[in-house]
Amino acid sequence: MLTIALIGVGLMVVVLVSLDQPGGPVREVHAVVLGVTAESREGPSSQVATISLPEGSKVSAHVATSELVRPGQTVRVTEYSGAMTGHKSYEVTAIEGGT
Repeated sequence: MLTIALIGVGLMVVVLVSLDQPGGPVREVHAVVLGVTAESREGPSSQVATISLPEGSKVSAHVATSELVRPGQTVRVTEYSGAMTGHKSYEVTAIEGGT
């Protein structure tokens, strides 16, 4: 009986985690890069930019462009939202201009 309950709980966790994957782009905005850091996990390193959104909030965004991203540049950012929790994530997709 305990085994069945554990399997049920495990399946519920898998379903909830898979449902909270980004549900697609919510919006695309222009933002200013405040800083860039290299993030190294397993595999190749990636860049994470601290950006200032138009409404003034500062967030971290995964850099998804092969272009060199530097502080002061204006970039195009796609905002994603989790389907269940509404957790937002950000991705720099292009450099728009700046210094």
